[in-house]
Amino acid sequence: MSMDLKDLLDGTSAGYTRDLDDMVVEVLRKAILSGHFKSGEKIAPAEIAEILQVSRMPVREAVQKLEAYGIVTVTGGRGSVVRGLSAKEFGQLCMVRELLEPRAAGLAAENITEETLRKLEQVRGQQEQANRENLCAEIPLLNYDFHHTIAESCGNPFLSEIIDILLILTTIYWNSTISVPFLDSDNLAEHRGILEALAARDTEKASREMARHLSKSEETIRRSMEE
Repeated sequence: MSMDLKDLLDGTSAGYTRDLDDMVVEVLRKAILSGHFKSGEKIAPAEIAEILQVSRMPVREAVQKLEAYGIVTVTGGRGSVVRGLSAKEFGQLCMVRELLEPRAAGLAAENITEETLRKLEQVRGQQEQANRENLCAEIPLLNYDFHHTIAESCGNPFLSEIIDILLILTTIYWNSTISVPFLDSDNLAEHRGILEALAARDTEKASREMARHLSKSEETIRRSMEE
């Protein structure tokens, strides 16, 4: 565990200019997205500070920020733990995503840059490779990167921030309920369709493709839980 977190810190710190607690937030966020910390697992500031070789204060502040986002919750006896979601809450979460993300994708089609399109194409290629090589820890993180990058391009920081929290909570549920994360061929094809609509600057198609993808993704996750 310690090597994984330390690697995340090393990867995050390169070229990082913000405060240390923001950097620790990023490390913990990546650790949660990759399944290093799953639903209900304790986030121990003292242990994390020792692993990352930083003082406890920035770790505590990072955990408090994650609590404010609803990603980490405080329990009476165990301290701070990664938030858990019931199947019912997951369904409610998907409903909100299906309301917001198609709109964000439509806006992104109007605002997206060529540089961001290249980044999305790179992420999509990495998704195909990760799925082909069964790189289970990378699949949820890459899926987050794809959706997060689109939301960031919508031009509305309030919408983007809300979607980001929803994406993290979705990934927590995914990591905690599916033993082997995967992206099936339909899912990968849907990502390709979204990317093509964005590249064409087709707002209606981008929105429509995102809505279809989210609906089918929920079905895929639920089906995989039954297998």
